[in-house]
Amino acid sequence: MRGFAFAIVSGTAIVLAASGIGFAADMPVKGPVYKAPPMVAPNWTGFYFGGHVGYGWASDTATMLVGNVAFPVGSAWPINSNGVLGGVQTGFNYQVNNWVFGVEGDFSWTSANGNATLISPLVAGVTSTATAKYESYATVTGRVGYAWDSWLVYAKSGGAFARVEYGGSSFIPRTGTVVASPSSDTLSGWTVGGGLEYGFLNNWSARAEYNYLDFGATQRAFITAGVVGPATNFDTHVHMVKFGLNYRFGMR
Repeated sequence: MRGFAFAIVSGTAIVLAASGIGFAADMPVKGPVYKAPPMVAPNWTGFYFGGHVGYGWASDTATMLVGNVAFPVGSAWPINSNGVLGGVQTGFNYQVNNWVFGVEGDFSWTSANGNATLISPLVAGVTSTATAKYESYATVTGRVGYAWDSWLVYAKSGGAFARVEYGGSSFIPRTGTVVASPSSDTLSGWTVGGGLEYGFLNNWSARAEYNYLDFGATQRAFITAGVVGPATNFDTHVHMVKFGLNYRFGMR
């Protein structure tokens, strides 16, 4: 009797084991888990070329160095010139670990212009207006930046240039308005700035940056009706915000 019971138990165990093997064989096989390939950070080494748009505002303080009958020495015209800008930039970067070193040149056309009018403190009714009209800005700079993932933060410094036309006019009672001959000049100075750049689509990057341009003081004298006017000192500073897009050669 015990042998019969043992035979039944043993048979049942064999059947259950066989069923388990079959069930396991019928279960779907789980495939490997898909993992997205890691994003490759840009290699910033190489040449690049691009364009930018932005806005600039310049401040020119025109101060008389020699007085006249209507305006004493030290009379000043604060000219604020504002306007949109757009242009191109090109440069070269070299990356060492996370540090990026480079040089860059850019050129911007602009519509910035402004004027300031001063009332004579000496002669009643006499006013004088000074004007500034900017045509272009340009910078040649060295850059140093720090890169992580697809981002690059950088600072820049170097030489700055601006093409500007200064002018003026005076209103004299019983004579009317007298216009001075405009004076065009290319200013030179220095610049500092910085920005943030983002690399995308392998060879493309977008950026935003700020530039400060300082042209110091320049002297000029305007000619009115054939007569050379008093010497005037122009102290010029420019601020710019630019948004740009670059195509980079050699990026992976």
